[in-house]
Amino acid sequence: MAQATPTQVSMPEFEQWQTSTPNWLKLGYINSHKNDLAIQLVFNSALSDDRKDWIKWHTEDVNQRREQNLPDDYL
Repeated sequence: MAQATPTQVSMPEFEQWQTSTPNWLKLGYINSHKNDLAIQLVFNSALSDDRKDWIKWHTEDVNQRREQNLPDDYL
């Protein structure tokens, strides 16, 4: 029976799956609204202020999670 391929996982989960799956190179790309937004934030110069806001929010969130000893929230 074929091993199930994960669709949306954290980086640690992906790395664990990658080491336990011999044919891990056969990955598929899953398009979603979240991915589209991320690509727009990166490459659309008109969204530079939105990009800066996202980076600021993400940095504050990471710092708060560390202060509260919560696990990292991977993208």
